[in-house]
This record gives sequence, C-alpha cells and structure tokens, in this order.
Amino acid sequence: MQKAFDVGSIRKILHHGVSKGYWSVDDLDAMPESWKLNTLVDPDVFPKGYIGVQHQNLLRDYHPEKPAAAPDPRDFATTPVQSKDITDDPF
Repeated sequence: MQKAFDVGSIRKILHHGVSKGYWSVDDLDAMPESWKLNTLVDPDVFPKGYIGVQHQNLLRDYHPEKPAAAPDPRDFATTPVQSKDITDDPF
C-alpha cells in the first residue's frame, strides 16, 4: 500500500491526467484559485502571512537525484608492494 501523499504517486497521477488530456503541463504551472484563497490568512493570527507549502509544478520541476561522481582513480592508488626474494626468507 502506498502513502496517500507520496510525491512519486502524485507525479504519476498528474502524468496520467496529462496523457488523458485532462490538463496540460502548462496548466499545472499556474496556482489554482482555491489554493490562492487558502493562502489568504488573517494577519492578526499569522503576522508573517502564509508560510505553508509552496506551489510547484511537480512534472516540470522534477529533478531526480544525480548519482555521485565516480571516484577519482587517485583515491585507489596503492603503493607498490615490495616483493621479497627467496633469500629474505628466514626459514
């Protein structure tokens, strides 16, 4: 079972709506009117104004994590191992 507000599942739903033609990616750039109404808060209660979740287009602003850069080969540089001669063997 997936979480109700998992960002990945929300992206999947938005992409499905775009593929069905319910809305376009450009439509998702604009903040919905209902969201704008919800951000109008009472300044006596919230003196700094609305400090909640900011609107973003999850389909346009999606930047998956980039893999870390490959390690530098110098990080694996080893010192040459000195080989022992048979004459160095004490037995």
